[in-house]
Amino acid sequence: MKKKMLMLLGLISLNLEAESLQKVQTHQHNDDTTEVEFKTISIGSFTFEGFKARAQIGKSPNSSIYGKIKLDSGSDTLLKATSSISVDAQLHQNINDAGIMRMRETKNGFKISAEKPLIMEPTGFHIMLLNLKQPLKEDSTFKLNLFFASGREIKLIIPVVSLPKKHIH
Repeated sequence: MKKKMLMLLGLISLNLEAESLQKVQTHQHNDDTTEVEFKTISIGSFTFEGFKARAQIGKSPNSSIYGKIKLDSGSDTLLKATSSISVDAQLHQNINDAGIMRMRETKNGFKISAEKPLIMEPTGFHIMLLNLKQPLKEDSTFKLNLFFASGREIKLIIPVVSLPKKHIH
């Protein structure tokens, strides 16, 4: 019982640590525009770098999240993601199927190890936000929850950026 309580307290402190440590950087430009950028953070053995979500294109109800997750040692698996900004968030992978690029949801999660970080980008692994509840506008932010096989839950603040409109879907 004592061991379970300590583990629970450790998970709670990881969640609080992620939210309290993360700061989203903003840069004011001469033309009165503001650029929002994800600040690299380390939580336990995890490092999160370059996270960003694609601003909504037209009336598309979906968006994508990209970024990099590194581990100092060992391995883990990103099992799922959630966000209050969308009805669903899924882990997706683009695959080459006989010369045709196709996007597929992956049910087994994304494996991460110290030797092989998880790199999420438009042409590979990424998190899909499905059925957005509100427009996803450039230079805004939202919260994303990541759940790992180890039992860790990490909460991040994700900036929304305008990315090139060429994306495979």
